[in-house]
Amino acid sequence: MPAEAATGSASAGSGDPDPQLEGAGAVAGLRVWRVENRRGDGAGAAAKFGVAAWPTSQYGDFYRGDAYLVLKSTQLPHGGGLAHDVHFWLGSQCTKDEATVAAYKAVELDTLLSGAPVQHRETEGKESPQFQSYFRSLRYMNGGIDSGFSHVTPDEYEARLYQVRKTKHTTRAFQCPMEASSLHHGDAFVLDAGREVYAWFGDECSPFERARAANLQAEIVDGRMGKARKGDADDDAFWEALGGSATDVRAAVHDKVEADEIDATKCDLYRLSDATGELAFTHVEAGGQVLDEKMLDTDDVFIIDAQVATVVWIGAGSSDEEKANAMRTAMTFLERHGRPLHTPVNVIKQGQSSDLFRSIFKK
Repeated sequence: MPAEAATGSASAGSGDPDPQLEGAGAVAGLRVWRVENRRGDGAGAAAKFGVAAWPTSQYGDFYRGDAYLVLKSTQLPHGGGLAHDVHFWLGSQCTKDEATVAAYKAVELDTLLSGAPVQHRETEGKESPQFQSYFRSLRYMNGGIDSGFSHVTPDEYEARLYQVRKTKHTTRAFQCPMEASSLHHGDAFVLDAGREVYAWFGDECSPFERARAANLQAEIVDGRMGKARKGDADDDAFWEALGGSATDVRAAVHDKVEADEIDATKCDLYRLSDATGELAFTHVEAGGQVLDEKMLDTDDVFIIDAQVATVVWIGAGSSDEEKANAMRTAMTFLERHGRPLHTPVNVIKQGQSSDLFRSIFKK
């Protein structure tokens, strides 16, 4: 998993607003952009990374070799304006440059919206429940922009096999090798062959997975605007596409792991200090009690360690530098405390909230 800086680098941007972000957050809804290398023509042209709007028909589709920026704007009740959540999503195979630019663009979008958004760091397969809720399904596809992806017609389509995984919040579909031996009786699979889309169900897959796979099959077919249809997994064409037969199917494999829920009794609070010139995290004792918002000091920055997720809370009196380096601070904390670098991270300014924050500081 790439480790990214929080504020980008010289190649990430020149300080001028990115025209691709124009109008972002003006109305309620969902916006998605992909990080792209805008390398100029000619030998030796320097890379200039930016973002490009992702087609709405592909919302929920993520390439493992890419990074994405996602903005969710929600209308508050009683004419209260819009609340914004900015997520940057990192594929397991994206480059360090792409990860850096994604984080930089999240900060840029935050600035564009006058600091109103809550920032979230998301990683492939470990997305927060809030992020998952934005999409009917999540599909992880191999490759990325560097692999030369471009829009193709159903006749030209590269066939893909997806393994459908159970999740509480949405469907996760992971691309797997186009081989009959990829199938096993513990899961449901969807074969997208362009004009034919098949759903195959293992003997021991759950009713939930069966339903989710059927829904994903229908979503793909509907998205082809009449140029694709549901295929029958009993047809010879299904097995020909996979280069095998039913005898190649493996016994059930039960290796599904759900994301852990937040346990408020196991959350720890740390106060950030750099008074000595070196970043230090001082544990704040809670006296054996669950954390209380009253423990947060407006003049400081705090880290809330929820084991399976991390929150950076920025007090109103903290410095501009502390605000700008919030995501980098979170990454430093994860590394020093032995937490996986794919751990979801929220950056919250005083007065803001998020689903994760509310699950820790329950009223």
